[in-house]
Amino acid sequence: MKLIELKLNKNLGWFLFLITFIVLIFIAINQYEIVREEYRDPELSTTWEDAIKLELNTKLKQANILLARYFNANEIIVTSYKDGPAGTLIFTAQIDGNIKQFYMLTDNEHLIEGTIFSPYLTSNNLVSKHNKESFRIAANNQNAIEQKSALKSEFMAKVENNNSDDSNAHVTNANNNSTDFPTAFKLPELNSVISSEDKEKFFEITQNLQNISLGDEKAPVIYVYFDFDCPACRLTKTVLKKYTDTGQLLVKYIPVGLISPDSPIKAAYTLIPEKNNDRVLLMDYFVKKGTAEELITKKAPKSDVLRGIGYVRDANKAFMFTPKKLTPTFIFKLNNEVVIANLTSEKSIQNLVDRLNLEKNG
Repeated sequence: MKLIELKLNKNLGWFLFLITFIVLIFIAINQYEIVREEYRDPELSTTWEDAIKLELNTKLKQANILLARYFNANEIIVTSYKDGPAGTLIFTAQIDGNIKQFYMLTDNEHLIEGTIFSPYLTSNNLVSKHNKESFRIAANNQNAIEQKSALKSEFMAKVENNNSDDSNAHVTNANNNSTDFPTAFKLPELNSVISSEDKEKFFEITQNLQNISLGDEKAPVIYVYFDFDCPACRLTKTVLKKYTDTGQLLVKYIPVGLISPDSPIKAAYTLIPEKNNDRVLLMDYFVKKGTAEELITKKAPKSDVLRGIGYVRDANKAFMFTPKKLTPTFIFKLNNEVVIANLTSEKSIQNLVDRLNLEKNG
């Protein structure tokens, strides 16, 4: 009996020891989690991926607004969504039980579902595949289109009255024999007619956007809307470098994020520093080929990334005002008039630099 009692006591001792050990481990883990939560820096614990998710959620909210605008439905549910090409949002929605897939363009006004729901849709664009909603939208848009037509007629009348010398002042790039740049990135063109007053407003908005400045502060200034994943933008920067290095030009690059999901992240990280010299270094770094994940080896605090994303979002909105939606887009003043141009060759850029300096030196 004593032997049995000793064995039971021994087994009970081991059991109690095991229970105690487990309890101690549980308490230690719990205390570690409490301490870690208390002292963790919330800004350093997030990554640029969080900023992408936030931007995606912002797009999704706008997509729901557009669905409600374009569809008179009792129930609209977005079932899936993801980033699409050229900064679009691809999403699937259940509309009164019917599954439809859409693309939302970067202007946050257009949805593509095989047919196009757009503020610029008119009766002339309708085909048999368009539904009743399309006809309703077209009817609502017709008055606005007619008003814009009057503005276009006024603009064309002014163009016809200009002589050839005046028209050359607007720096075109057609019919030159120099080597063209790679095909520039292009978004859908909505309206190529812009009044002088609207150009002035756009120029003022552009001046107030965050940028990276290269060149002599006393030289003629141009603004360039620039996408890090745009091959033509990379080559344009190389061509402009010889003019910024020699004091002939002051170029203020405005990063936009349109071509790929990586574009806004590269642009945002470049604009995080307050000092221009630091931005220049980051621009030279991010202009290299590679994904954001490959190039960003150290994540910035969440607040800084979101601030940079905000700068890029402002630039994207302003860029949608440009007639051709091409990167790179040049904005400058010539003969005291705002010019919005897409220069696609070294010769056209040389022509611009010569004209700007001739006007400055008078």
